[in-house]
Amino acid sequence: MRTSPRTYDTVSILLHWTVGLGILLLAGTELLRHEFPKGHFIREGLKPFHQPLGTLLFGLILLRIMWRLTLARVPGDPDASPFARLAAHVMHAALYALMLA
Repeated sequence: MRTSPRTYDTVSILLHWTVGLGILLLAGTELLRHEFPKGHFIREGLKPFHQPLGTLLFGLILLRIMWRLTLARVPGDPDASPFARLAAHVMHAALYALMLA
């Protein structure tokens, strides 16, 4: 995969947007599901999608993390201060932890 030193490769971008949209879709369907009373056909109809979508999303998140750790390292801004670099690393770790939570 061709990338310049300061850009992400196509796989990283695809995983980023797929995981992001998947999180929004999963959260949206769950929030919508809870708008209906127990036993309502819409609430019960959305239930079977939650677990398989969650499992698929979890697998994509793990794939994204493995891809990032092994192949998709983009160097940070060389002009950034040490504090800014540390803050970026901490925030990335926090976001990945939230995706796994």
